[in-house]
Amino acid sequence: IAEICNSCTIPREAAFRPCLFLVPIKVERKQVLKDYFICRWFYRLRPERPDERTRYMCGGCPYWFPMAPIGLMRDLERAAQKMIDYHTDVWENPPTPMPKPIWTREVQPPRSAWWRTLESLSRWWGW
Repeated sequence: IAEICNSCTIPREAAFRPCLFLVPIKVERKQVLKDYFICRWFYRLRPERPDERTRYMCGGCPYWFPMAPIGLMRDLERAAQKMIDYHTDVWENPPTPMPKPIWTREVQPPRSAWWRTLESLSRWWGW
């Protein structure tokens, strides 16, 4: 127990800049126990690679809000379990990359100023 507790980075990282939206989790990934820190705002940006440190994640966050004492946080356990379930699912079933958008709109040749004026007038009159 002492070996696992002393190697845990959660207390040290959570003390850096404790935030209401920070959810620390400890999960087993590839048969190794790992500590991850997930933000409730941005957890879907890179679900396959959650952060292992809070320095870059929390340092300049515009949504930072000071964390209340642990006893006052009612949903931390539920939020942590939700994040664990979400990331475990993403690790087992990685998301497919989004295809690059294809430009499907046909490019029409430019129209004369008279034609554009006639179109705008006809729209205005309701034709």
